[in-house]
Amino acid sequence: MQKNINYGAIISVILAVVLIAGAYWAYSSNSDLRTTLYTKENALLASQENVLTLGNKVDELGNKITDLQAEIQAKETELIAKETELIEKEVETEIIEKGYLTENIYINKGVNEELTSKQLDLLKGEVSVDDEKYKFEEILHLKGLNVTANGKDYGSKVYSVLNADEIKYAIEFKKEVEKITEDEPLIFNFLGKEIEIIDWNDTKIKVVTSERVTLGVGQSATVKGKTFTVDSIFQDSVVVNGKFIADNKSKKISELRVKVDTIGYHANSLDNSIVVLKIGEDTTYEDRDEYEEDSVWNWEITNKSIGITLDETLKWLDDENLPLGKGDKICLPNDYRCVKFNGLEEVSYQKISFKVKDNGDLRITGDNLNLEVKNGETKFYDLKEKENYTEIELDNSDLVIEFNNDGTRIVIRDITNGKILSVKKDITDVKVDSNSVQVEQKDDYRTLYGIIVKNTEKIAEDQVLDILVPEEKVSASFLIYWG
Repeated sequence: MQKNINYGAIISVILAVVLIAGAYWAYSSNSDLRTTLYTKENALLASQENVLTLGNKVDELGNKITDLQAEIQAKETELIAKETELIEKEVETEIIEKGYLTENIYINKGVNEELTSKQLDLLKGEVSVDDEKYKFEEILHLKGLNVTANGKDYGSKVYSVLNADEIKYAIEFKKEVEKITEDEPLIFNFLGKEIEIIDWNDTKIKVVTSERVTLGVGQSATVKGKTFTVDSIFQDSVVVNGKFIADNKSKKISELRVKVDTIGYHANSLDNSIVVLKIGEDTTYEDRDEYEEDSVWNWEITNKSIGITLDETLKWLDDENLPLGKGDKICLPNDYRCVKFNGLEEVSYQKISFKVKDNGDLRITGDNLNLEVKNGETKFYDLKEKENYTEIELDNSDLVIEFNNDGTRIVIRDITNGKILSVKKDITDVKVDSNSVQVEQKDDYRTLYGIIVKNTEKIAEDQVLDILVPEEKVSASFLIYWG
């Protein structure tokens, strides 16, 4: 029996299978695509977050850069300030290098220096008069300038007190200068300026004080109310007010001395010839004469030296001429050389207080110091260490606190130089420098060691003593400088 095959049904089945397979494949493909898209979306979101995070970091970095730039600017400003400070210090050092420092001058002590070209770049050489040479040296003498404490209204400050003749300046010759005349004057620099001497007789000199003028033929100059006219100029002489004056010579005209200093002669152009004249008057000075009007200096003249000396006392704060306080100076005429008082050197001080308690015990306090002395006893009880001592060393110094031999006074002693201050245990009497401080004194008191005794006016009344003790004996210094 022959079977009939339905090819249409078979094809339908095949198509159905293909469609189902295709749909499955499409579904599977879409699912993979969705997964991929989801993954990409998450990656994009993560990237956006990273971008935001990176943006924040950029902002933070920008702020840090701004802060760093501000810090750099501040550092640059600080560096500029430091450089300026260094430059100022270099300038100050250069000034100080043009001088001489004398130091370690203790209270009530003074200076004793003879300063020459070795210390102060002063002159040393020779001059000629009538073809003979004379050696000379410029010298500054300092003897005195005592560092003084406890003057009227000084308080705890110190001043340098100057008395007459404690500062002297001189040109000193090795031998007497002879044969000085108007035509053969003695010429040298004095206080930084040229001086011309036409006579020197032991303690008296005659000096030409002149004004320098430059004139041509027919030109005139007026000096001290007198008129001087150049009539002619020759190679080795000139004519002034009708009088011939040879080169490097002088004549008296109208009561003033006219000296031909320099001739500029032009043979082919006489109108261009000039002459330098020194016109002035002769002034005679004797030893101890005033150097200048209203000056604190007097002439000091011997047969071999010409100079000046201080002629005033500088001591009182209520006087016109004051003593030298810290930073003050006194200068020679023309500011040729100056003496500056630097005051006391900077040191550390510690405060020590003594106070009598109501029961008569004495309490002593200070830096790392907390002591008690029982009434009638001669030992220090350390309230911190709970120990008794007969002697206490002060920190950072060579000083000790102890009792005197009979136990009635407490003594501060320098282990090198001995007792420098003592106080009665009831604080009714304080002694320093072997003298008793007057309790009615209104100002603070400065000892030779440098201890400052405070409130001296009320020591006995309050039974309280406050002192400031330096870590070492104080000293002062002076700077002698120029420029």
